[in-house]
Order: sequence, then structure tokens, then C-alpha cells
Amino acid sequence: MDMFLDLIISLSRWCRGHLSEIALALLATLLVLFGPHLNAWLQRTIGGLNFVLRTLLFVVFCALVYGFGLVFTSPWLAQGLAYFNNYTLAPVVLVAFLAVATQRPSARSGLSGVYNSAANCLPKEFRLSTSTPTVKPKASAA
Repeated sequence: MDMFLDLIISLSRWCRGHLSEIALALLATLLVLFGPHLNAWLQRTIGGLNFVLRTLLFVVFCALVYGFGLVFTSPWLAQGLAYFNNYTLAPVVLVAFLAVATQRPSARSGLSGVYNSAANCLPKEFRLSTSTPTVKPKASAA
């Protein structure tokens, strides 16, 4: 038991030295997973506007939500993680990464879950077809 606690304490001390990178990795992964949902919502919201205005709003949205979101919220998450003591920091970081890992779509289903919404944002000519094309038989000229 003491060896297990020493391992947790050693891992927690290592994590404490890298809290800003851990927080940035967690937030970036969450944005990668849930970004298609945000983009789909934005497309539904501003889809009827002029192309130039729609593009400008999309760039501003990406800069504010993704850029400033990462820059300003990762220090807050790092501060929150710093409150854990050496017995709980490593298990909390491990559970957080495992919780994020469970949110990914399964490898067997191809474009599933979150990535379906990203695929639906594409114009129809760029979407991957999930069904096989049907070929109509030609009428015989006899």
C-alpha cells in the first residue's frame, strides 16, 4: 500500500510541474470533440446571411471562442487543479483524461457521434456517401 501511495505522490508531483500543459491539453481536446457541435450551431444561426458577413462572423467566433477560450480558461483550470493535494492530483488528472477519452466516437462506426455533425456541415458534394449508389438497368432496345 505504501508503494502505491508513493507512486501516486510521485505522479502528482510530476503533474504539479506540468499543470498548465495538462490544462491546455484537456481544454484543447474538449474543443476538438465538441467544436463540430459549436460550428453546426453557428452555421444554423448565421446560415441565411450574406457570404461575406457569414465568413466574418465565423472568423470572429473562432477567434473568440476557440482562441480566447483556450488562452483564458486554461490558467483557470490549472489553478483549479492546483488545489488538489498530492494524494488526489494524479488520480483526478487520470480520471479527467479517461472521461474525455470516453467521449470520442468508436473506431468501428466511422463518422459517428460528434463527427456526424461535422460531416453534415459540409456541402452535399463534399460529403462522404454512406450508401452504395444504385445503378438503373438500361432499357433493352429489342
